[in-house]
Amino acid sequence: VTPNANETIPHAISRTMVKAMDSYEGSGNVILFLSAGIVSDMLLEEDQIGHRIHKNLTDLAAYLGVEQVVKVPANVIPAGFYGCALDLKDYNVGANKGGQVNLFDDFDIDYNQYKYLIETRCSGALTLPHSAIVLAVPSNNESSNNEG
Repeated sequence: VTPNANETIPHAISRTMVKAMDSYEGSGNVILFLSAGIVSDMLLEEDQIGHRIHKNLTDLAAYLGVEQVVKVPANVIPAGFYGCALDLKDYNVGANKGGQVNLFDDFDIDYNQYKYLIETRCSGALTLPHSAIVLAVPSNNESSNNEG
């Protein structure tokens, strides 16, 4: 996402998302996960005479070409990223050793109580190529070869 001159970040995200949907090759029920602050800014955008561009989340989703827009707390999204769009059918979750869950317990004499730890390892992967769109701040080498 690279804003043009005098373009706001929310408008640049909208423009980039609409263009990126042209090369999307996923299943089709795309859900866009965006930072809550960015979603709020997009909903508050106004045209030149002061009318809101998007009335609600459904209107925003229709404009962006996605099924749904989901607000994600800002502390969950890493720095430099605005959000991600994908169909969750194209994403598989797995685990090693058949999803083995380990349980550890120990008695803590200092607090006179048992302490428990439940551990498992999970992984995930996209099953179709080009089935996700990541909206991020471009790194230095990407900004010179940017299409939008």
